[in-house]
Amino acid sequence: MTSIAENITNIQRGKNASFHMIDHIDNFDKLICQSRAVVSALIVDDALTSLTPATISNLLWIIGDRLDEMKQLHHKMQFEVLQ
Repeated sequence: MTSIAENITNIQRGKNASFHMIDHIDNFDKLICQSRAVVSALIVDDALTSLTPATISNLLWIIGDRLDEMKQLHHKMQFEVLQ
């Protein structure tokens, strides 16, 4: 039989896990929106001809960076769900 203190601890762990998951989802959404904004900037008419190669390279680097962050966040989310 579990004690009241153990039950309270288990409830608190569940709440903390829920808060972490909400934070992860918010961060994931933020990363997707940032990546989409960069892609939108690149597909505007004449963006590729009017931007310097360095600017295009930087924008592509940002997309790659955001994808790496999404991958790390995805692994974090999987780890927390499996615990």
